[in-house]
Amino acid sequence: MARNVIGVGFGNAYFKVAVRDKGVEHLYAERLDANMMDGMGHVTSREAFGDFIKEFRSRHGIGAADVAVALNSRMAYFRHVSLPPMTVDELDLNLPYEFRDYVEGDPQDYVYDYAVEDMPLGPDGEPTELSLIAVATRRDVIDELEDVLTRGGLRLRYVFPSQVAHTRLLKRRIEDIPTEKDADAIVIDLGSVSTELGLYHGDIWQASRVLDAGCGALNELVAELKGVDYQTADRYVIENFESVLDAKECLTVLYRVADEVSKVVNFYNYSNPDMNIRRMYLLGGGAQIDTLVDVLAGAVSVPTESVANIMPSTIRTDPYAVNCALAYAAMLEAEAM
Repeated sequence: MARNVIGVGFGNAYFKVAVRDKGVEHLYAERLDANMMDGMGHVTSREAFGDFIKEFRSRHGIGAADVAVALNSRMAYFRHVSLPPMTVDELDLNLPYEFRDYVEGDPQDYVYDYAVEDMPLGPDGEPTELSLIAVATRRDVIDELEDVLTRGGLRLRYVFPSQVAHTRLLKRRIEDIPTEKDADAIVIDLGSVSTELGLYHGDIWQASRVLDAGCGALNELVAELKGVDYQTADRYVIENFESVLDAKECLTVLYRVADEVSKVVNFYNYSNPDMNIRRMYLLGGGAQIDTLVDVLAGAVSVPTESVANIMPSTIRTDPYAVNCALAYAAMLEAEAM
């Protein structure tokens, strides 16, 4: 079991950290300056971001530690793979081929990894098939993360796709309520630039979609409408200060996100008639915006609730729970290794 590992989430709007200190869990999230990320999950200046991490650690008393990062679906491709029995060396050769329809450019520009889900045996006791979960991530993404964290005094040790982080949270739900192992649910990450949806049966991933619809535009609109800076606008959006989100421009953003999510939920219901999607768990910066949550709840037939509801009671009421959920899940996943 890994010790002294902190979970980190790199978003386009927030830097998020989960820490366990002497058995007590802590969550921290700070909004990034508007020019620190390029809108696609990449930092614009590694040196400046490294300095930010050092200052972040100093403010929150975070010492040097190994880091576990959860990557969204724009940065890591994740899928189930079934293959005939083969050696580890043969797997290393075959995995790039399994992602041929997903990756762009040279397959050697990606890092591949896998975990064995199942390996059924035949009458002779020999394996008949390999059932894997596999992931592919660009090498330059890993290099960037490692460089930025190193500049900030931290060490990149683990990298997980968001689906693994979601699964870790759903496992906790099943531990509390065993009947949930057969429940179907959607996990929705409401980001500033995009929205990611994952469909799960119990804690088993089924499908994912990334939508080019996020809530980050709200800050720009509110900053202009109220004549305030970006940081103040962020607070106005979360609090819906003076009902600013009732402005036509803001409602357009809110309803676009809700409409796009509704289309995917309807598609999942239509294309999976044997599934019974009982609820949607919301996380990410957008899940802090009550107005967006209300609009989304009214746009879909599936009940929505905060992802905090499936987090441990020790952390459930933390004000950063929904925003730091992936960072927290990455920490738990690393601790379990």
